[in-house]
Amino acid sequence: MDKQNSMGQRIQELRKHKGLTQTELAKEIHVSMAAIRNYENNLREPNSKAMAALERYFGVSGGYLRGETEIEEVEPMTKDAIPLEIERKELPQKLQELSSLLEGGKNAEVELAYHVVAELTHVLKMENKARRNAALSILQDMIATTVFFLDTCENCHRDSDPDGRIEYAKGIVKTQMVQALSKANIFLAK
Repeated sequence: MDKQNSMGQRIQELRKHKGLTQTELAKEIHVSMAAIRNYENNLREPNSKAMAALERYFGVSGGYLRGETEIEEVEPMTKDAIPLEIERKELPQKLQELSSLLEGGKNAEVELAYHVVAELTHVLKMENKARRNAALSILQDMIATTVFFLDTCENCHRDSDPDGRIEYAKGIVKTQMVQALSKANIFLAK
């Protein structure tokens, strides 16, 4: 890997883009300043916990940090990532894709897809706009968090400490689930 696409170079560029010092980044992701300096100078690679923290903090993939791709690949379900007009245009295509995937699917997969669509339909029919928006936000956060965790588990075999990466991801998931569910307070209001 050339110096331009090295992990250290990428970390340094992302840190500077956010206007952080090495010390500030170290505090943000809970590692030592020496660790950040070593990463940026390509003297050491982040362990799985630090790698997951860097990916999450900067919103990029591990592949991008390692210099394996030029695409930063932000998490798949970030809000407002896709313009609404594109979503409206592509929704029928996505529904057809789902239908095609389920044609030869197992009964359990078809049943699960049915229930997900039925629950989404139920939420979309809520008359109280504030509650409907809160419910949609909770669903989106829960799905994004679940996908993040599944992607982490699927890709953890690449790490030197896969168990550490999964444990770190579990912590993130717990925090995000609590944050998502805090939006449910609107349902308690009279």
